[in-house]
Amino acid sequence: MEEELVDQVDAAAEVVVMELFAVMDVGTIAFNLPSPSPELNLVEAAAPFRSLSIYVAIADAQILASAKDQTPLARPSTHDLFVATLARLRCDVVAVRITNYDEGIFYGEIELMTPEGSMTMDSRVSDGVVIALRTGAPILCAEKVLNFFNP
Repeated sequence: MEEELVDQVDAAAEVVVMELFAVMDVGTIAFNLPSPSPELNLVEAAAPFRSLSIYVAIADAQILASAKDQTPLARPSTHDLFVATLARLRCDVVAVRITNYDEGIFYGEIELMTPEGSMTMDSRVSDGVVIALRTGAPILCAEKVLNFFNP
């Protein structure tokens, strides 16, 4: 009886903090001179339509553009192989999330639903966005990140 009460108190003491996320759409992938790197521009899907610009490497910009335009490649990219592997393993991409920004670096993750349950993997944001575009999964951005860039 006493042990059961302790378990109940422990369970009640566990506080789950739900972080808020906004759904994002891919706006453009473009060079904005004089910047040496292309930018991935994401726009909030609903009002107030906040935006987020993320510098990416040229190769990443090319893959992002082909994924955004649904352009088939002559040979599968690494992202295509990853998506095909997930499908063969019966894993669905639930969402791609931008979770944090710290010292010039964006952090992301991919949430998967596997036959064994939910699983979250760390991901570069650019890779996550390509995978979201290839699978139709939503791209989500933490409110704290959007608020940092859209005061």
